[in-house]
Amino acid sequence: TATTELRRSLQARGIPRSEIVIRWGYADNTLESRERDAPFIAYEVQLARRLGLSLLATEIGTVETFNQDWLVSSAGARSRYQMMPDILELFNVERYNVPLASGGTVQVAEELHPLLSMEPALMLVRAYSNAVGHELPGVSAYHTGVANIHKLYREYLKAHPLAVRSEQHVSDAYMWGVTDGFEQVDAVSSFGPHSRIYVLKAYGALRATEAQLIDPSETARVERVQIAEGERITLERLLEALEPVERRLNWSYADGETAYQRFRQLNPHIKLPMAPGTSGVPANGNIVLTAEAGGDPVRFFLPAGADAALKRVGLDVLGTVTPFNDETFAVDRNEITPTDREYEALVEDIGEFGFTRGNKARLERLYSQMRALARQNPDSRYRQTQAKIIGIHRTFWRTSTFESLLQTRENLLTINPMDLRNDSLASGPLPAPIY
Repeated sequence: TATTELRRSLQARGIPRSEIVIRWGYADNTLESRERDAPFIAYEVQLARRLGLSLLATEIGTVETFNQDWLVSSAGARSRYQMMPDILELFNVERYNVPLASGGTVQVAEELHPLLSMEPALMLVRAYSNAVGHELPGVSAYHTGVANIHKLYREYLKAHPLAVRSEQHVSDAYMWGVTDGFEQVDAVSSFGPHSRIYVLKAYGALRATEAQLIDPSETARVERVQIAEGERITLERLLEALEPVERRLNWSYADGETAYQRFRQLNPHIKLPMAPGTSGVPANGNIVLTAEAGGDPVRFFLPAGADAALKRVGLDVLGTVTPFNDETFAVDRNEITPTDREYEALVEDIGEFGFTRGNKARLERLYSQMRALARQNPDSRYRQTQAKIIGIHRTFWRTSTFESLLQTRENLLTINPMDLRNDSLASGPLPAPIY
C-alpha cells in the first residue's frame, strides 16, 4: 500500500512510471520477524548452544521467511525454515488427518509449528557444517546445498593449489568464493547471487536485533504431548477437564477468549476452524485425539502444567509429555562419549581441508558407532540427534561431488611442490588466512 501511494505521488509530479524504482530495506521486516519469533527465540538460542552453533543459526527463519510459518516456496519448501518435503519426512515432521467426532477429518501440517520444525532446521545446519568443515559455509549450504560448497572448495584448490600443503582453512576458501572467486564458482555450480549474500543477510538480521532482549515472560511455556497408546479423547472433553484450572494455567502467547481459541493458537499445525461468538468447541473442530493417525504420532501442545492438572481431575490420558522450559535442550554431560569427541575432532580436521579417504574411513567407523549408541539409548534425545547428524554428513560424503573434491585434492598432492608454487605465483599470491 505504501509503495502504491508513493508511486502515484511521484507520477503526479510528472515522473514517468518507467523511471520509478522503489526498494524497501529489511529493518522493519526484521524487527517484525523478531516479534513474531518472541515465543520461540529462547529455544532457538538453547538449541544452537546445544548443537555447538553460533547465534547466526537462529536467524535462518528470518532470512528464509521473516518467521512466517505458512509460506511455501515455488519449489515446495515449507515452514518458516523452508525445508523441502523429503527433508521434513526425514525428521518425521508429517502431514496427516485426524478424525472429527461428528465425522470427517481435520488436516494436520506439523511444519506449521516452530517447535516441531525448529530442531530439524538447526540440526541440518549442524550436519551441513560438519560436512563442509565450518559453520559459515554450513549456514550457506542450508540455502545453496552442500554440493555447491564442495564445488566452491574444488575451484578454490584449482585457483590456489598450494593450499593443500599449507595451513589454509575452508573458511578462507568460502570467503574467496563469495569475493574474488565468485564468477569462477558461479560458472560451474548453482551458487548464484542469492547464495553469495545468504550469510550476510543472516548476519545483518543478527546485528539488527542484537539489542533486543529476550523477555522470559513471552517465551512459550508449553508441553508437547501425545495421547497414551490405546486411549482416545475428544478435544471438547479434554478442554472441559481443564476448565476448572485452565484460567490458572499459563497459556503463553495464546490469548483467545475461550479455551478452544487458546488451544487453536497453541496448535497452528492443526487446521482447526475459527469459532467466533461461541464459548464451546464447534462440531467442525471437535477432533478425536489418539496416539497415532495413519501411523503418524499425533503431537499437540498444551499449556505448562496441563498434564498434572488433568491427572488431578482423574483424566490420565496423556502418554509422552515433553515440557518446553529452560532445560528442554540441555545435554547431560554424562551422555557425551569418546565417540562424540572423536567426531568433533574429525570435524576440526575437515576444516583444515581434511577431505581425504582416511577421514572418510573415520567417518564410516564413527557413523557405525553412533548408530549403535542410538539403538542402545532409544529414549535419549542427544543420542538420536547425534546419529541423525552424522548420518546426513555421511550422505554428502558419499556423493560424486565429494569424490570430485577428494580427487582434486589428491591430484594436487602428486604434483611437484615447486611446480605448484610456480603456477600459483603466475596467478597471484596465496591469500593470507582470515582467522
